[in-house]
Amino acid sequence: MHLSNLIRGVHRCVEDFIAQRVKAAGLSVEQYRILEALHQSDGRSMGSLAAALFVDAPTLTKIVDRMVTSSLVYRAPDSNDRRKVLLYTAQKGAQVFMDLSSIETDLHAHLERELGRSDLGHLTRTLHRILESGPAGQVSARASTAPEVISGGRAI
Repeated sequence: MHLSNLIRGVHRCVEDFIAQRVKAAGLSVEQYRILEALHQSDGRSMGSLAAALFVDAPTLTKIVDRMVTSSLVYRAPDSNDRRKVLLYTAQKGAQVFMDLSSIETDLHAHLERELGRSDLGHLTRTLHRILESGPAGQVSARASTAPEVISGGRAI
């Protein structure tokens, strides 16, 4: 099996793990990821958020529009530059995210049981290096803006 297929398959397994848990809260995986990114750094521009989540801007806008309608997030002008709009977590969104806050810890615990602590640590470091190197060995702009990888509930 090609490496790209292995990565795609692992990605699908992780997304399914998360989807099973966020569905009960009425969220999609993408909506959960937006709340997660805003929890790490509230008041982000759409461009910054799109890069961090590996989502194109038009898709992100559609998802955020639905989240604004559901009162999970809200848009507000940047206090430093009124031409810029930033995205913030609304009170309802913060509560929903807190209710789901164990997802990453649960995922980490599951992977640690399957792989062992050492192999999971090695995998995490390797994935970080791949993201940082980008295609053809070039530094990826996305990797520098991506949310930090969580290991055992700790940012690494």
